[in-house]
Amino acid sequence: MQGLTASQILDVWERGQTANPVERGLILLVAATADSWDALAALPLGRRDSWLLQLRAAIFGSRMDGVATCPACDERLDLALDVDDLLARAGHESAATVLIHDGRYQVEARLPTTNDLLAVMSQAEARSRLIERCVVAASHDGVAIAASLLPERVITAVAARLAEADPLAQIELALACPACDHRWSLLFDVGTFVWTEIDALARRALDEVHRLARAYGWREADILGMSAWRRRAYLELIGA
Repeated sequence: MQGLTASQILDVWERGQTANPVERGLILLVAATADSWDALAALPLGRRDSWLLQLRAAIFGSRMDGVATCPACDERLDLALDVDDLLARAGHESAATVLIHDGRYQVEARLPTTNDLLAVMSQAEARSRLIERCVVAASHDGVAIAASLLPERVITAVAARLAEADPLAQIELALACPACDHRWSLLFDVGTFVWTEIDALARRALDEVHRLARAYGWREADILGMSAWRRRAYLELIGA
């Protein structure tokens, strides 16, 4: 996957200002691919995040640096992740649906999509509502039932099976604090992480445009059309 130009990054960043965190991932992918919003929103979450990681690598490189705070002692941990390592978790293409047998219950469920997240994000008990949306068919003792009638233990079993089938949809990092040896799991949200980097990059680009336009009177389009190396060289010449 190819990266985005400086002009595209600013356009994406501007469109994302009024979007929610789930929508921002789609805004990035619409700009980077030839696919429509509807097609991207219908992708399983793992495939969506796989594409976001590939886009991230094309723009920034494979290495990802982050920080975490120990919930036990507030120690700051520096994290180093690699896009290729995360993509390796995906394995082969996931099946479209999964089957779960739990006692007298049988459930067929499909992998969650961005459309599903958008539909439940403002609802109470969003996790259960998300799983219910993904249930294709459910039965108890061979009799079909509504997904809303599934007991919590079955909902939990369905959620676990979906996570197993689509490992990039929910990435959990196993962390250990070097100061107090506390161990915990941290959810790594690909879309939020990539958007945070895009936001910082866009603000740097705006600052460069501002300083170069003041110094030389150039238009934004002309400045953004330059390579990052050339913009940096001009900034050095004006002592910025």
